[in-house]
Amino acid sequence: MAIPGWGCGGYTYGSHSILLALDPEDDGLTVDHVRATIAPELHQVARERGPGCGTSLRERIVSEGLAMLFEEQMLGRASEFAHQDISDDDIALAVADLDEDPADDGRWFCHAGGLLLWFGYTLGYRWARDYAAAQGSQASDLVHTSATAIATQAENCSGVRRLPDSPRSARSCRKAGVARTPTVCAADTAGMEVTGLGWVGTRSERCEVLVEFYESVLGLRPVHTERDFWVYRLPDGRHVEVFGQDYPGKNHFDTGPVVGFAVRDLPGAVEELRTAGVELLGEPGPTWQHFRGPDGNVYELTSS
Repeated sequence: MAIPGWGCGGYTYGSHSILLALDPEDDGLTVDHVRATIAPELHQVARERGPGCGTSLRERIVSEGLAMLFEEQMLGRASEFAHQDISDDDIALAVADLDEDPADDGRWFCHAGGLLLWFGYTLGYRWARDYAAAQGSQASDLVHTSATAIATQAENCSGVRRLPDSPRSARSCRKAGVARTPTVCAADTAGMEVTGLGWVGTRSERCEVLVEFYESVLGLRPVHTERDFWVYRLPDGRHVEVFGQDYPGKNHFDTGPVVGFAVRDLPGAVEELRTAGVELLGEPGPTWQHFRGPDGNVYELTSS
């Protein structure tokens, strides 16, 4: 649906499609408005490839804010949705309800619940802008950054704190059988930042059968082949690899398919594994490190 007075509207459908609605009878329809509508959706369609725009209030605010910041990166300025005069009291209400899932978009973004129109866009833009400045990054660099990382910095590193639970958010937590726990600044906690699934590899004595299945049933197309080794590139750019039994260096692939977790700081993440006493496997590569999880299965860290 086109936004009245704006003449157009955008919506992201998954990781590959954007809907652009235009109202030629709306006097607000301009080329600048069309550009300002498309730019944020481009960021969101990329974000849907990992970690996704999400459904909780935390995820929605951050995803919309990053999209506004990307519009600013592309066009020089974020549109009016990102520049509303929101109050500290309303920000505190949002922080108290960040776990709301699914988020009430009408309330937080569209003035349906008494908040200022476009409140969620402005709050998200501020959080994304501050996080990008702290990281020395642009919105395009943060497309796969978790909502938790950005919201946590806003909550705990920039003076924004949770209010006591609102009746609704406390009730929803009790219903789920969990208790709220204080969140802390990401800098104060150990743990690597996993940005998504980055790779899958399988070593199999029936590699030819698996390759045939990948290509004839799943429709994957190889981008590299050699003896006992096949590489497939998925539409999102990530790789699926198959190894034969005789391929060197993969003897530790002995528990089935190996999943690779993408991380931004691979050396730091590997050090986290060492500190935790995790068993590292095989020779590290320039962009990967295999390890054995506590369940006995083999996993991988890979650079995102």
